[in-house]
This record gives sequence, C-alpha cells and structure tokens, in this order.
Amino acid sequence: MNLVRAGRVLCALLLSLGACSWTPAPPPPPQANLVVDSGMPSPEEFDLDMGIFAYPASAASLTPTWHYWHGAEGGQNSTRLGYAHGAQEAQAILSHLNGLAQSVGYRVIDESRYRWNVPAGCTNARLGCVYATLERRSAIDLAPLTEGLRRSLVAQRQNPREAAAFLLRLVQTIPYQVPDEQPFGLLPPATVMSEKRGDCDSKSLLLLHLLRTVGIRSLLISSSAHAHTMLGIAVPSSGQSFTVGSTRYAYAETTAQNSPLGFIQPALLSPNDWRTLPMPSEPPRSLRSIP
Repeated sequence: MNLVRAGRVLCALLLSLGACSWTPAPPPPPQANLVVDSGMPSPEEFDLDMGIFAYPASAASLTPTWHYWHGAEGGQNSTRLGYAHGAQEAQAILSHLNGLAQSVGYRVIDESRYRWNVPAGCTNARLGCVYATLERRSAIDLAPLTEGLRRSLVAQRQNPREAAAFLLRLVQTIPYQVPDEQPFGLLPPATVMSEKRGDCDSKSLLLLHLLRTVGIRSLLISSSAHAHTMLGIAVPSSGQSFTVGSTRYAYAETTAQNSPLGFIQPALLSPNDWRTLPMPSEPPRSLRSIP
C-alpha cells in the first residue's frame, strides 16, 4: 500500500469521528467553451442579461462580480449577471464562519487534516451541520440573486431538468480554488459568488442552495477514497444516476466545466464509496445563535 492510499484509509477512519479532511483535487475538466472574462462585458454581447443583484441594496452602486456562461445545452444562449455585497457584509460572512469554527473547537492538525467537536444535535449529520449553518447565513445575502434566478427560469419556461442544467453551468464557470486559509477549507455560498472561487464542496453547497430556492430537490454526496464532493439532483437525466429511497438523482459535477447532468468520471466510481451528506433542515440552536 503506497503512502497516498494509506493516508486515505487513515483519513476515512478519522472522518467517521469528524476529525479529518483531505484537501480535494478536482477531476480533470473537459474542454470548456466559455465567454472570456473581460471585466465589464457589454449587455449586447449576451442573449440574456440578468442585471446586477446586490445585498444590501446599497451595494448595487459597487462594481459587481460578473458571472457569464452559456445557459443552454449545446453551448448557446450566453447569459450574464452581476453579484455584489459590500465589504462590511463580506467580512461579516467570513466572521460568522470563523465564529462557527471557534464554537466547535476547530483546530488544524496539518495541511490536510483538522479536528473539531461535533456538537449535540449533529451526531448524525456531522459536517452536514456546518454546511447547513453556512447555507442559512448566506441565504439573506443571496436572496436577491435567487429570486432573480427564479423569475428568469419561470420567464424562460424551463422545466426542472433545464433549470438544473442552467444553474449547474453557472456554478461550473466559477474557478476552482481550495480556500486553505478558511476553517474546514470551506467558503460560504455567498462568498463563492462574490469572490468567484471555491473548491468542490464550497461550489456544491452554493449549487445546492440555488437549486433548493427554486424548488429542485438535491443532496450533497461525498467520497473519502476520492476526496471529492458532488451533488445528486432529482431530475431526469440520460447520464449516470443513483437512487436514495425511492428518488433517483443525477450526478452533478461542479468542478468540471460544461460537464452535463449525469456526468461522473469513471475513475470516481472505483472504488464506489459515495455516500450522502445529511443536512438538517435547521442547524442546532447552539450553531444558529452564532453572530
């Protein structure tokens, strides 16, 4: 057994205790066909210009972070939107993350491992409680964006599969970057949008939130062997899928640009140790009370 494999086996054991996290490496992405980021693209360059979404409202006067992508399958119908929140709010979101880490005794062991104390009420969900807490904190910041996306999807008369693919491609265009400087190696969903960066679990949590707010069922899945996080989305797909209970979910890869619903690299299925990451509908009171 080589050192990498031995380390993964050890980490898989520690994960069950909430005591370990491998720094995930994204699968090699397929060739992307994206609009080049030129800073301030003209609305005339896009088929759909969704405008700027900001929280608080005063942040609309700031220079937004622009997101642009091909919103329809086949690489057509280019879309753009801007997202902004003020510097004070940006700091407040990250301060909340650090307050959460402090409350659960988060501490770094080395560059690829950490420990934390699973609080009461999180025994089954474990890290899912952290995800749920961060999603809840970002909801208010992302509310203008999610409402705008919902209105746009309704106006385009997109069915759930088309809507899921539209949102998946948005998140896929966000550059992959592991936030090693942050607790749990995570960025909150609103920060992923505003800083336009994130790793597999940070980007997957953002997409999970966007899908939930437009009414599409999805869940987080994780593999210890492959040190990777993806989504399952409950929409029809011609690609790969899996079943939880009576519901079938299509794999959704947020780190491989332009990969379709149902895409998962064959290498990620051997070994196939993928498991769902349960998230409580509400974090425990001790975590909800973190300012």
